[in-house]
Amino acid sequence: MHFAELVYGQFIRQDNRFRATVLVEGREVWAHVPNSDRLQDLFTTGRPIWLAPAAGAGRKTAFDLKLVKLESGLVSVDARLPNKLFAEAPRAGIYLPR
Repeated sequence: MHFAELVYGQFIRQDNRFRATVLVEGREVWAHVPNSDRLQDLFTTGRPIWLAPAAGAGRKTAFDLKLVKLESGLVSVDARLPNKLFAEAPRAGIYLPR
């Protein structure tokens, strides 16, 4: 899976289920959280995150929050991603056991 260029940031707080305040290049901005879960285990103040710039008419956020850094690695918070990965696996020569 190829991500568009991601932007590094730090998590500040989750404002509601679908919006977070994050720190990007020294300024606080809003990011869309594409997941309906609260994700309290992942979302802690100061945690490193990666965001995808997002633009569009009527958008209230400048970014989509994509990845969160944990000690064990990166975790996707985008609930839309698993279906795309599953569909892409056979094209990449990855087959899941039955």
